[in-house]
Amino acid sequence: MSAWNLVKSGEYESAIALLTEEAAHAPSTAVFNNRGMAQLHLGRYDAALADFRAAEEATIAVSGGACDGALCGVAHWMAGREEEAILTWADGVRVSIKGAVIYADLAGGVTVGNLLMFGAAIRRDAGATELAAKLLKKRLRTKQATSWPGPASRYLMGELSRDALLSAVSQTAVLHERQLCQAHFYIGVRAFSGGDALFYSTEIKQALGYGRVAKLGAEYYLALHELEQKRA
Repeated sequence: MSAWNLVKSGEYESAIALLTEEAAHAPSTAVFNNRGMAQLHLGRYDAALADFRAAEEATIAVSGGACDGALCGVAHWMAGREEEAILTWADGVRVSIKGAVIYADLAGGVTVGNLLMFGAAIRRDAGATELAAKLLKKRLRTKQATSWPGPASRYLMGELSRDALLSAVSQTAVLHERQLCQAHFYIGVRAFSGGDALFYSTEIKQALGYGRVAKLGAEYYLALHELEQKRA
């Protein structure tokens, strides 16, 4: 069984052992990110942070440029360092606005802006909201923004309805559940931003209902943490 299949099956210690062997012989962005996600499940947030930082270093070594710190922010948030998470995502947004991030999502690099929107909503941080919106407005003017997770960004910016967001989710099996998880997560975030904590809770629980395939996305881990913290 592959390391990622071990993660999806909940065999986190076995996944970490296998990924540690892979990292010793063929270190890569994917190996470090996958091990970091397994660490998150075990509550080893600093170990996860170290892996996500190693993943970024591997990406920079291959592609140059900068990284946006999206998963590093997730590790901080889950460790209870919410302010540090927001600072990390904010730094990622700033370097993204400058065009320094080489590797990004298919929508041109909106993920870190979406994550900062989440953190800003929970922390009631108007400055972070404004910064995230600056990036999203810039990205949403491009043709790439029609690709996922661009529709989630449009929803957060109030440019798309809930039904339109859900309709934008891919029907391709390998993507469908992950994107549904992300869609319901951001539906919840917008509800929380509007003062509806009950609907936030409902949507976060729905986001977690998509299970194993969704574990590849940052939003799955944030939803898991929010539920454990009883904020959702």
